[in-house]
This record gives sequence, C-alpha cells and structure tokens, in this order.
Amino acid sequence: QASALAHIGAWDYDLVSGAVTWSEEVRNIFGVGPEFVPTNDPRPFYEPEQWALLHKAHVACVKHGTPYDLEAEVKRTDGRRVW
Repeated sequence: QASALAHIGAWDYDLVSGAVTWSEEVRNIFGVGPEFVPTNDPRPFYEPEQWALLHKAHVACVKHGTPYDLEAEVKRTDGRRVW
C-alpha cells in the first residue's frame, strides 16, 4: 500500500534467465494491465536520450556493481508522460 500511495514500484531482473518481473505499481506507472508481459527491453517506454542514460547505468551496474538511482520520463501506453 505504501508503494501505491507513493507511486513507487519495483521490478526484478534475473541476470541468468533474463526474466523480468514488475510490481503492480510499476504496471500502473507504465499504464499496462496484468496481461502485459514485461521484457528486458523497455525502450518503447522511453525517449532515446533517456534510454541511453538508463541503459548505460544498468550495464555499469551489471558489469561492475556500480549502483544507480535515476529518474526518467515514461511514455505510458495511453500516451501520457509521467516521471
């Protein structure tokens, strides 16, 4: 409930299998329903410049353990944009 009130979601990415799991709040933020199957390629939800920053941070985290905390504008499936 706290995550929903704060509009904070969580997702998991399994480095071995590539499986991605989104919390209900992440689905709400992105504007997708429970039938949506997330992949490890969320590029359609971001502008190219923002995706490049997110991807660079993610790769550094996976390869070197470098933590990151970024905010990015999301392009929802209904056309709205949210931070």
